[in-house]
Amino acid sequence: MEPQKYNFSLSRQDAYKEFVVYRNIFSEEECAAIRQIGLSLPVAKAKILNKDGELVEKAETRVSRVRRMGWNPETDWLYRKLESVLLACNKETYQFDISGFYERIQFTEYETGGHYNWHVDLDKGQYSMRKLSMIVQLSAPEEYEGGEVQFTAYGMPRVPKGLGTVAIFPAYVWHRVCPVTKGQRFSLVVWSSGPHFR
Repeated sequence: MEPQKYNFSLSRQDAYKEFVVYRNIFSEEECAAIRQIGLSLPVAKAKILNKDGELVEKAETRVSRVRRMGWNPETDWLYRKLESVLLACNKETYQFDISGFYERIQFTEYETGGHYNWHVDLDKGQYSMRKLSMIVQLSAPEEYEGGEVQFTAYGMPRVPKGLGTVAIFPAYVWHRVCPVTKGQRFSLVVWSSGPHFR
């Protein structure tokens, strides 16, 4: 049986130099299915890379829980859909030289007090090949307060909180997840990789 192909004619809803937003890419049912898969996986406290290249917990910088979603029969549809959206966006907007997903999808949970201070996704070692970052909103706006994804562009724009909303941006762009003040925020983060930027 041929795998399902996703063809998108994407219409950018909000576009800045630093990031692009697409609304309603994932349906309510798809978001619920992704959450069910994510919550069934082993969980760990989120870490950051220190100056020595070691992954460490640092609460003043990042507080959340993460689970890794591999590419398997259960997640094949998700990987294919993410890949289709990302490739369409890259063709339309960035034209980066990308090769695919070298890292597993990150399913992230922010509870009250959870946050991720200003950072970029591009770093040393295996993280040096990241080209585009993609965030998928898996919580409806009424499920939590705070927790906005914010960028350092003029006016400090924030990603809309709509369920199923996708934001795509270069891995070198500074962004943060503001503290969650109530409820829980679930999201996916995935990175496309490729040859180093020149």
